[in-house]
Amino acid sequence: MNGEQAPILLSEVNVTAIREKLNSWGINAVAFDLDDTLIDTGNVFKAALLDISGLLIFGNNWTGQDSQLERAIEFEKWVMRGNIQEIRAEFGVNPVVLRVATILAAKERGLQEQHNHVILALQRIGQIYDRDVPEVFDGAHGVVDLINATSRRTILITHAQEEWTRRKVTRTGFAGKFETIRCLSVYRSKSSQQEQTIRELGIDPLNLLVVGDNFSADLQDLVELGATGVLIGSHRSYSGEAALRRLPLDSFIRINEINELPQAILNN
Repeated sequence: MNGEQAPILLSEVNVTAIREKLNSWGINAVAFDLDDTLIDTGNVFKAALLDISGLLIFGNNWTGQDSQLERAIEFEKWVMRGNIQEIRAEFGVNPVVLRVATILAAKERGLQEQHNHVILALQRIGQIYDRDVPEVFDGAHGVVDLINATSRRTILITHAQEEWTRRKVTRTGFAGKFETIRCLSVYRSKSSQQEQTIRELGIDPLNLLVVGDNFSADLQDLVELGATGVLIGSHRSYSGEAALRRLPLDSFIRINEINELPQAILNN
């Protein structure tokens, strides 16, 4: 899927209609989240957590075959994810969190950090950030291209380390598609850094369309400042449903997939 995106028609009619709609809203900038908005980072972590669990149990004998899967899945569900949630919900943005969770899970199995099973599991964590390439969601390239064609400022705001972000952006074909890319500190919540980032870029929230998969992290603070939010609903693991219910329904748009964004703009 990385190389073969479902096309979105960039006809003059589409571009003009969306440009006019964004103009009517006063939108001159669009900020995209990256992970689980444009690319499927969630499945990268899902596969890695299963491998880490299998390696802690079976070591070099881990093959992922059916005979091993049940134990690995149970361990991943009840031990690995339990440790992660106790440390930090937004675990994927900070490799240290996943490393600590893995070491704690190993100790629950009576394994020290120097044990071969643990070494293999920690090496698998490194693969996430060094080698794994997330799939690009259908239509994601076309959506970004379409927004660029409307002459908006197109911004990528991601909660991840710069080197990892650069690797993902390059390997998934998004290099050169954004006016600027901002990597927010993984040692603070994304939401606490959003407003400052937008202000530094000279963008008034009232003139901003922000697109993300996690309402609390990606959208809430900016929507409350007057931005128009677009929440992608089918890939998020946590979206801040309680916060959503406190906001007027017309303060954000909900879609299921990124490729629905152009039609959602036209329909609202």
